[in-house]
Amino acid sequence: MSKKKKNRQSSILFFTLFIFFAFLIVIALEYIDFKKGERSFIFTRIINLKTYSEKREQFNKEFLKMLEKNSISYNYFKDKHGKYHFKIDIKNLKFDSLLLKTQIIVKQLKGSLQLSEIKTSKTKSILLFNLNFKRKISHIILVNKIKEYVTKVKKVDNSPKIAFIIDDIGFKKDASRELKKLNIPITGSILPNTPFAKEEAIKLNSYGLEEMIHLPMQPKDSGIKLPRKVFVTINSTNREIKKLIKEAKKIVPFSKGMNNHMGSLVTARRGVIERVLKIVKKEGLFFVDSRTTYETVAYDVAKELKIKTTYRDVFLDDIQTYSHSMDQIQKLIEIAKSKGKAIAIGHPFETTFKAIRDSINDIYSNGIKIVFVSSLLE
Repeated sequence: MSKKKKNRQSSILFFTLFIFFAFLIVIALEYIDFKKGERSFIFTRIINLKTYSEKREQFNKEFLKMLEKNSISYNYFKDKHGKYHFKIDIKNLKFDSLLLKTQIIVKQLKGSLQLSEIKTSKTKSILLFNLNFKRKISHIILVNKIKEYVTKVKKVDNSPKIAFIIDDIGFKKDASRELKKLNIPITGSILPNTPFAKEEAIKLNSYGLEEMIHLPMQPKDSGIKLPRKVFVTINSTNREIKKLIKEAKKIVPFSKGMNNHMGSLVTARRGVIERVLKIVKKEGLFFVDSRTTYETVAYDVAKELKIKTTYRDVFLDDIQTYSHSMDQIQKLIEIAKSKGKAIAIGHPFETTFKAIRDSINDIYSNGIKIVFVSSLLE
């Protein structure tokens, strides 16, 4: 055999061995990824292993489908780390079925479910589910399990009622804490496009307070800038309005209603506000007319569309002083005594909070109850 032929065979052998060892190294690296639970180009396809994110998203899809199918009330949002947070209200009789079906989905996806009881009382239990895939928490599910009893005939409560709404939540941190410190049922209305909107929404919910979407709408004042990605204008398309409301619902995840921020022009235009309110109805929200103009038709249109609705009677701080807010609350008390209910809108000012705080005993001494605005819908 010639020297040239031998060299060629040696080269072929070396190249073959190189390819073989390179392939072994690739297999080894892929296997290491596979064992870590990361996506492997080879082993994921061979063994059909789903990654953490795939399992998380598949569970979420199946879980939502199951909740919808069984008419179970829920709210949820996805945090910046990709975890899903659910809040579920469920009657006691449906709970065992929910748990069983959830366990089946988790088992199919090879996850694990930890259940702990946070609080229990005569009327309800609060439970916490932590769902894990690949040893990572993917879902935190808070369940309000409502105990059912034989229904008794309830006495009709004819006492006058007052609701306070605090608008413009989201511009600064801890406005929600100020609402909590008032120690009364109170509704915070959150401006979606503000720096602390989502953070404050989550806090309000954790404090057991009510929250709404404070949706910006075009006013008559032509000097105010109206970015279309923030404001509903008289020229907004249905698609733009729907997007604004859907995005707001993501930022204020536990809201069941909304009221208008500004909006003196939009709420006075029947054709425009009707388009807005039809979308509000489709999104399952109630509507409070802030009445930023005497020409508003928003409340009337909402009634015509059979949306749960009401309207503001008094502004607490259109003049931002303690004495003015105190006078406005006295006016609110008189309206409540006269027509059985009254709604006030204020803002997160210290003078407003002080006036509310100092008026609580006076409100109660007049036989008036303080409630969430959702209790006064028509």
